[in-house]
Formats: sequence, C-alpha cells, structure tokens
Amino acid sequence: MVNVRFDGKKEAERVAEFLEESERCLAKTLVIFQCDGRDEESTYVRLKREIGERLGVLVTVDHRSSIVDLRDGIREANGNEMVDGILVQLPVLNYRSTDQQVTDLLGIIKTSKDVDGLNPKSHFVPAAVRAVERVIEIFNIDSEQKIALVGVKGTVGKRIGERLKYLGLEFTGFDKGD
Repeated sequence: MVNVRFDGKKEAERVAEFLEESERCLAKTLVIFQCDGRDEESTYVRLKREIGERLGVLVTVDHRSSIVDLRDGIREANGNEMVDGILVQLPVLNYRSTDQQVTDLLGIIKTSKDVDGLNPKSHFVPAAVRAVERVIEIFNIDSEQKIALVGVKGTVGKRIGERLKYLGLEFTGFDKGD
C-alpha cells in the first residue's frame, strides 16, 4: 500500500492566495449562522470568519438559539439585498446532519446566496466536495481503486457521494451504526 499525505492547510493557503489575487471576494457580504447552543464562535466559524475577512469580505456571525429562530434569520438574510452569501454552520443544535429538519432548513437558503452549496437544490459544488475532488486529482484516483465514504448519510456525505457517482467512481458508504 502506498503511503500518501495530503496537506490540507497548504492546499487551503493555495486557494486563499488565488482568491486574494483575483479580488473576487472584495466588498462581498456573508452571514454565518451558528445555532449550536453556544454564545461564542466555534473554531470552524472563527476560521471561516477570519479567511473571509482576509479576502475582503464583510462577515457577520449571527448566533441563533433555536431552529425556528434560525429559520427566521435565514429568511431575513435571503430577503436582504445587502447580503451576498449565507452559511449555516453544522451541526445545528442537537440535530444530526441526516435529520430531515436540517435538510429542510438548508433548503430555505436561496441558491444564489448558498456559499456552502448545501441547499439540496444548489448548483454550487460544496467546498468539502471540491476538496475531495482535489484529493482525487492529486493522487490520480481512478475507478480501479477502492473508495470508502464515511458519513454517507449526512448532508455533506450525500453530496460527496453524488459527486463521486457523477465522476464515475464507485465507493462503499459507511455511517454511524455500520
């Protein structure tokens, strides 16, 4: 078996530098919703806010305390012409990403504002899916190799599975309880 290593931080820095040089994000606005029962930013929210600010994006972190409150916030951001992008940080409260309520919630986000690509109707390829595609490209993975997809029933796992099928790659899916 070949031992390979993918440096995610290095790849993220490469993408960030490309976006900085292109100035595609300058003066854009992003609302990050965090609804996990905490008042402080999660590590992932902080990192997303920091990279957004580095790229010239005006980032607002909006803490919500319930699914109903979060749904209202998404609807408000959808209707606000000053908001270019919306992102909901998962997980949401005590819901698993396999719960229909989470899928329904992400489906409220306007596809034109869905920067994470997690709205089931989104035409945008989610960042996690693009990261998997990049790994496939770097390591020249083809249909002859075995692929295991962990978390296949979750919101992101489903999208990765769809993309692997689209690329003609077979995989074995695993999830909690398997």
